Amino acid sequence: MELRSYTMLFNRVRLPFLFFLFGAMLCFHTAMSEEPIGALLRQASQGDIEAQYRLAERYRDGTGTSIEKGAALEWFGRAAAQGHAPSKIQWLELFAEGVGTEYDYNNALDWVRTLAEQGVLQGQLAILWMDDPGEVSKCFDDNHIASAFCKYQLHEQVDQIRQLATEGYAFAKLTVGLMHINGAIDKKNYKEAAKWIRQAAEQGNPWGQIALLDMSMDGVGVPRDSKEVEKWNRIIQASDIASSLKHKMDQVETQRRLESKKLIMETAEQGFAKAQYQLASMYADGIGVPQDDQEATKWYRKAAEQGYSQAQNNLGNRYFHGQGVPQDYQEAAKWYRKAAEQGNVYAHTNLGNLYLDGNGVPQDYPEAIKWYRKAAEQGHSSAQNNLGNRYFNGEGVPQDYQEAIKWYQKAAEQGDLYAYTNLGNLYRDGKGVPQDYPEAIKWYRKAAEQGHSSAQNNLGNLYREGDGVPQDHEQAVQWYRKAAEQGHSGAQTNLGYHYVTGKGVPQNYQEAARWYRKAAEQGDSYSQDKLGDLYRDGDGVLQSYQEAAKWYQKAAAQGDANAQSSLGWLYAKGQGLPQNHIKAAFWFRKAAEQGNMNAQFNLGISYINGTGVPKDRDQAITWFRKAAEQGDAEAQKILQQIQNN
Repeated sequence: MELRSYTMLFNRVRLPFLFFLFGAMLCFHTAMSEEPIGALLRQASQGDIEAQYRLAERYRDGTGTSIEKGAALEWFGRAAAQGHAPSKIQWLELFAEGVGTEYDYNNALDWVRTLAEQGVLQGQLAILWMDDPGEVSKCFDDNHIASAFCKYQLHEQVDQIRQLATEGYAFAKLTVGLMHINGAIDKKNYKEAAKWIRQAAEQGNPWGQIALLDMSMDGVGVPRDSKEVEKWNRIIQASDIASSLKHKMDQVETQRRLESKKLIMETAEQGFAKAQYQLASMYADGIGVPQDDQEATKWYRKAAEQGYSQAQNNLGNRYFHGQGVPQDYQEAAKWYRKAAEQGNVYAHTNLGNLYLDGNGVPQDYPEAIKWYRKAAEQGHSSAQNNLGNRYFNGEGVPQDYQEAIKWYQKAAEQGDLYAYTNLGNLYRDGKGVPQDYPEAIKWYRKAAEQGHSSAQNNLGNLYREGDGVPQDHEQAVQWYRKAAEQGHSGAQTNLGYHYVTGKGVPQNYQEAARWYRKAAEQGDSYSQDKLGDLYRDGDGVLQSYQEAAKWYQKAAAQGDANAQSSLGWLYAKGQGLPQNHIKAAFWFRKAAEQGNMNAQFNLGISYINGTGVPKDRDQAITWFRKAAEQGDAEAQKILQQIQNN
């Protein structure tokens, strides 16, 4: 009896500044109907503006559902994008409360400008802060009023602005504070300014938080208070959104300070830690000085040795990545710990990562969780997502999908793309929640549209299988391509599959080989096996059994049953490898024990012929039967012949 050539099977799919959006509620409310939330959601999803508005109100107020301000913002935003004026106002109300992400901000900026141009005061106040972080930082200069402030003649609308501030609109509170700083209301009054800015900050408005931090550091309008500085610095650091905004404003400020670079250098040389940290950051980013990792590390160290926690954390990063110093995880852990002990939430998270992976410290899941929890409870979104992962995987804590969901949702509320994707995974798989493909798609799309490659790949999978959406191979290919071009190996594999099968794209083996190779070179065993198939059969590449064997060996070593079966076949035939029946039988067995039907058949042939193994009729029958039970017609025929004899 002859060994049968391994046939290709394609039955596996590989599934993976910021601005806060602010507002306090207006007195304006639309009466709610008791329409079922599901029906309202369907109407809203079909583009019905009124349904979108009513659905957003439901989510905002928790009528007939739980309060979900992020969902309310999304639906107000969809209606606003279609020109619905009340939705624009409601969206801005939530925006000023710190709801949303940079994606929401970018999508809304044009129509907020339009609202401002149309004379709507809420829009004018919002655009004053949203439009340009450089202009915003100028707002707090004693002798400067931002161009938008003048453009909309806001100094002539003081009473209206005060009224909106009293009603709770955070942008109005900030603007009242600004007018007190600039003397647009009576005389300059920094104490009164600080009162209004504090109210905005305590509402969660990141501009207010950053302004209050600076005022506390400089003693403007409030006493100079290191505890207040630490408090607001911690709050800002803990929020990816607020920290990103501060980073952009700091960049603007840094650009302005380039002319005073000499002063920063002199101050740093005099031993002032903050100046040393600033100088280090200038060298790290190449702002005003040539980019120089060694100089950056030197100045971070000087500030870190004086106890400046941000410098300690950054010095830890330098050791972790080997920037300006040899890579040294133990030194990274030392500096992260020093910063963490001062409450630096970034260091909490970084130290958690070290304990999770055992880099520079013994691997210790409970210790990792301890540090993640410290940062997560202060609102740090990456730590919240990482803590969710620990509960999802049961690492250091009992596996608990409900706890995982809780932390993923907290991170998602801050716009964490990994948390969006993880929530999508839970809804897709029905873990901790009822399986809900539309809900999975919602979360995947949030991350995918912001460029998250794992979410793009997963969204492609749902389109490919028709789970929660009409099956659409072209849409699947579009999402796979977006992820593949970012280097996502699973998406590269899936794109290769579509080029082989011609689903959603014209069949093209050369393109298939190109994408399989990209994934295979990243160690993806499935693509290694498929690339081996293409070389074996000469599809899209020059036929080469040697190349086929090379890729089969890589995949087989990772336990890929198809590759193990194919490798056994090459050994049996002596194609691309020296003929060796013992090795052939070895690989057939590896694959057969994983349930590979072709390997089960070929192992049966090996036993019946005594090639690579002793002749053994019973063993042959056992393996033929296993193949036959999977529908192998030839194995069924051989079994019948054996029984008849």
